[in-house]
Amino acid sequence: MAVMGPSGSGKSTLVHCLAGLDVSDKDPNTRIVVGGQDITGLSDDQLTRFRRDHVGFVFQAFNLVPTLTARQNIELPLSLAGKKVDSHRLEALADTLGIRSRLDHRPDEMSGGQQQRVAIARALLPEPSVIIADEPTGALDSTTSHEVLGMLRRSVDEFNQTVVIVTHDPEVAQAADRVVRVMDGRIQSDGAAKGDL
Repeated sequence: MAVMGPSGSGKSTLVHCLAGLDVSDKDPNTRIVVGGQDITGLSDDQLTRFRRDHVGFVFQAFNLVPTLTARQNIELPLSLAGKKVDSHRLEALADTLGIRSRLDHRPDEMSGGQQQRVAIARALLPEPSVIIADEPTGALDSTTSHEVLGMLRRSVDEFNQTVVIVTHDPEVAQAADRVVRVMDGRIQSDGAAKGDL
């Protein structure tokens, strides 16, 4: 699903609420259900556990730890949760995303596209209920942007992930199955995307 709208329209706030990073203060009757779990009213600790176990994040700025290798960055969410890393899944993701040869490199030794692929692998490895991608192609050139969108599309088609992409770019939205348009903090339209990349 793509969430579209101009700057300040509320699209990032919407997905932050979906991810349990923010709460809706507009309507006290608002319920947020993700993966069958109602997250409305959870405590901060419960929301932290919910995010750790059910949400993967892909950010425009990559948010990789510069002192860690690509492999360590990918493993980080599971390591922080005290969970065992499935090395076969990590290798399969690295192959699918074309970064196997970069796993022992630090972020400053990789291109922007490679760093974003590491960020996607980090989001996919724990098998979250939903992946939130906030302007994931905003800092990339058009070729790399197209490749990253293809990777997110494959994560839906091949890994059966739910992906929510925040964007203002119509081309990015075309890669989605569904497009939600937001304006002034309200959903203006919700329907099927008109095409595919």
